[in-house]
Amino acid sequence: MILSKKLSFIDLFAGGIVNPHFRRGYFKRLESDFCKNNKGQIIFVHETVVNTQAKTLE
Repeated sequence: MILSKKLSFIDLFAGGIVNPHFRRGYFKRLESDFCKNNKGQIIFVHETVVNTQAKTLE
């Protein structure tokens, strides 16, 4: 019985199923050569909610 629970957990994890959660905002320094015009700048990546149904206003 424990083995079946472990297998189902591994199957869910491998399938990419993620519980809805809040992702905090953070500061990021652009260091890649891809961002050659903005290289060295510090930007703020805004917070977001991950894996939820979007509600739109009409």
